[in-house]
Amino acid sequence: MRIGKLTRWLTGLGFMAVGTYHFVNPQFFLIMMPEWIPGHLFWVLFTGGAEFAGGLGLLLPFARIRYSASVGLVVLLLGVWIANWYMAIYCIDPTGGQFSCWAMWARVPLQLPLLWIVWKLRKN
Repeated sequence: MRIGKLTRWLTGLGFMAVGTYHFVNPQFFLIMMPEWIPGHLFWVLFTGGAEFAGGLGLLLPFARIRYSASVGLVVLLLGVWIANWYMAIYCIDPTGGQFSCWAMWARVPLQLPLLWIVWKLRKN
């Protein structure tokens, strides 16, 4: 099954927007960081840059770059999945209390469809 150009563009722009938000409001992402990971601000900014670059890579007209961007985003998503689990286990809401613990648990399996879409985009 192939994923369409619209999905590629929405996914790419979405990653670019979230990546930009890492720089605009790093505090939002710092809350999600497990305490056992050193250099929180570095990782927030690094993952923001990687999300932006990966999203941009999905939009470029070169198949090799889109393939590399897709694979890189899959690796990134697997890495940041740690934050989703951490938020669920400890009921951490980065919005300051707008969501309940069940919403944090709902995020954990929602990462799987996103991983699947990004993986499929490597062939588009």
